[in-house]
Amino acid sequence: MFFLAQRLFDAGRRDEATFWFYEGQVRWRPLLGDPARGDPDRFNDLFERIGPSINGWAMRDLRMYEATIDRVLSWDAAHPDDFTPPGPEKEKSRQGLKDLLAYTLAHADLLKRAHLAHPDNYADPTADEPYPGSGGAMMGRPVELVSDYDAKRFAQFKIGRTKKAEVANALGGPDQWETSPNGTSALSYSFIGPPVVAGLRERVLVVFRFDPAKTLTAVELP
Repeated sequence: MFFLAQRLFDAGRRDEATFWFYEGQVRWRPLLGDPARGDPDRFNDLFERIGPSINGWAMRDLRMYEATIDRVLSWDAAHPDDFTPPGPEKEKSRQGLKDLLAYTLAHADLLKRAHLAHPDNYADPTADEPYPGSGGAMMGRPVELVSDYDAKRFAQFKIGRTKKAEVANALGGPDQWETSPNGTSALSYSFIGPPVVAGLRERVLVVFRFDPAKTLTAVELP
């Protein structure tokens, strides 16, 4: 389903690509807790290569995004799943997609400010601009694949020297990215923070900001 999504997107059938990208996640995520069956490294590799473009397109129109998620959940329930057996992990995956939709709709104003509602934000990446325009989805990456927060890992990035492509090469695909009309831009990455209360940890966000020349101007830590 992930490869189908990529081929459809490349063929210009981007709404169909969005559908299969999310349906693929619903059926793969339940297995990520079992490395022998779920192959989380493979999931992460495909998610980072396929996800940014599709998410950037999907969130250009939040009403269409909501309709697509509803179709995914309905189709998934109506068609046998030979890949992921029924049970609590599958229901957790379906609920996770519902939670992502609710979070996205609750932060619609933030997404609009990031220009995600405009289809002209999709552009092809280049060597010095790996994430043009605006796109992504906060909390899109499965929690099993989000690494622990450690402020020391960001010491390698230098204000006024590090380039945007260097950050992306070091940390991989961001959860969200945005570009302003004046040429400044930002890459946002989520990490798992320390326990808030017993047994509960929350995501924290690290934001890298760049000037129009794509040079690092600020690192916003949680």
